Amino acid sequence: MLEKTRHEVDNWAEDMPDPQVTIGVACTPIKVEMVLRDYLAGSWYRKHAEDGEMKIGDYRFKRKMKRFERFNNGSPIITPTTKADAGHDEDISKEEIFDRALCTPEEWDVMSTYSMRLFRIGSQIAREHGLILCDTKYEFGRTADGRILVIDEVNTPDSSRYYYEAGFNELVAAGETPRELSKEFVRQWLLSQPGFDKTRPMETMPELTDKWAQGVTNRYIELYEAVMGEKFIPLPISETVGVEARMVYAIRTFL
Repeated sequence: MLEKTRHEVDNWAEDMPDPQVTIGVACTPIKVEMVLRDYLAGSWYRKHAEDGEMKIGDYRFKRKMKRFERFNNGSPIITPTTKADAGHDEDISKEEIFDRALCTPEEWDVMSTYSMRLFRIGSQIAREHGLILCDTKYEFGRTADGRILVIDEVNTPDSSRYYYEAGFNELVAAGETPRELSKEFVRQWLLSQPGFDKTRPMETMPELTDKWAQGVTNRYIELYEAVMGEKFIPLPISETVGVEARMVYAIRTFL
């Protein structure tokens, strides 16, 4: 995805000399996450529907919205959050961002422009493969010479919520949940475990069995193949050992 979006938005990655090594520009992270939403889902749906909130960050709901209802007739909205060093990210307004000097107005304009471009490209790729990009987030950093680059990753299940387009509207109309391709199902599994409370540390974490872990792997592979339109071929076991040595070799070769 970094390669597929570089023609419109520059990012930190420079080379990938090994399947498990990406070399790029060192950046200082900007402590704002640019969350883009095309449909009402996830935490915002819970805040709006369950808690009755009609204003989140800068966004004011004009009326009660239904789950999976689209914002602004298909024009995604930018809903920034903090990028917390510890604990959970929180919704934040532009005014609070500037008051706390998390970024300048000029940097905000750049990040907003870049975010909309990335979402447009991601949505187009998703549609080409029968998917809907529901929402996502982008992170940015400053280079030593002051440039703003996209950092971390772009439009992957670590940041994005995808749904299959086929049957989506019918399932939503029937009050059912469309099949989702993201890490949300892991969150929901955790929330369903006895004694789990995301607001405080646990003495004992819920057991993540090998079977469940394989299910997570399968879901990620399914998303990769759906979005990229190609078969996922895992490395042979013999090539997954000695990762550290391969990383050092790849970096030395690059340099």
